[in-house]
Amino acid sequence: MNKFKKSSKSKSLTFGIAILSSAAIVSTGFAAWVITGGAEASVSGTITADEVENNQHTIKFTKGDPKNLGEIFYGRPDSDPDPKTQYNWVSSNSTKKQSLSLSATFTVANVNIALTNDADSIGKIIDANKTAFEETTDSADASTKYATLADSDKAYVAALPEVILGGTDTDSVGVHITLNGEVADKTATFNLKIVFGWGDAFGNINPYEYYGGMAYTEALGTEATTRLEAIHKMNATFNLTLVTK
Repeated sequence: MNKFKKSSKSKSLTFGIAILSSAAIVSTGFAAWVITGGAEASVSGTITADEVENNQHTIKFTKGDPKNLGEIFYGRPDSDPDPKTQYNWVSSNSTKKQSLSLSATFTVANVNIALTNDADSIGKIIDANKTAFEETTDSADASTKYATLADSDKAYVAALPEVILGGTDTDSVGVHITLNGEVADKTATFNLKIVFGWGDAFGNINPYEYYGGMAYTEALGTEATTRLEAIHKMNATFNLTLVTK
């Protein structure tokens, strides 16, 4: 009996160990490995932009120096009046004759439209409102300025020329800008003519001619001296600013 009982206990112990061992193995089988970490990938591409087309206007003088177009000179007329029909108490012993106009030629590049020689057409390229002809006389003495002599109180010389686009009458007082031929290779060529004149005080003609039609009087002599001396003292400068649209 005792041996039997001992044998039973031994078997029970072995069975119990077997159960525990089996449970431990099953538990481990239900666990999972978790591995975390980043990933890396590379991509490539290009950056492009639309092509740039330069259509800005450029102005170039092909005739005349834009820094110094020349000199306007108020003096004896281009041709002497016939002495048989003129009084000669106002005359000139100078060999230098009046020169009241300046001329130049300039081009405007990148013009993409056809033009004709009229104000509306040229005005599509030349901005008449911003293009300006101004006196730049740097003098504290107002009497030497053109504006003073052109003032309505004196009117010894004509008013300052204003910008005039197109047309064929380029002999009148003005800053005349006219088309020279057709637009070629997107380039328009313009003629520039700046014309000054004598004022209303001389009937808009040269004093030699104006006083040549009058018999001398002391009052006229004093008047002519005052006016001509004032013009002689004038030392004016000007600037033309061309602006395109």
